[in-house]
Amino acid sequence: MPLTIRLGEREYAALVRIARARDTTAATLVEQLVLHALGKASVPPPADSHPARRHTTYEEATAGFRRDSPRLAPEL
Repeated sequence: MPLTIRLGEREYAALVRIARARDTTAATLVEQLVLHALGKASVPPPADSHPARRHTTYEEATAGFRRDSPRLAPEL
């Protein structure tokens, strides 16, 4: 899931300061914050979706084609 977080210079400096105080990196701190927020977010039920069409087997897909004849190496 792509996620963009835009921080100004002051916010980024504060994030780095907090990360250093916790002996970690700003990236790790952001990851922990996002995972914590996702853990508290309500999750919608899965969509009731069905494939647009049924699966086509290999035999069905290749039924209109004939097998290639084996090729022989040219004689020298």
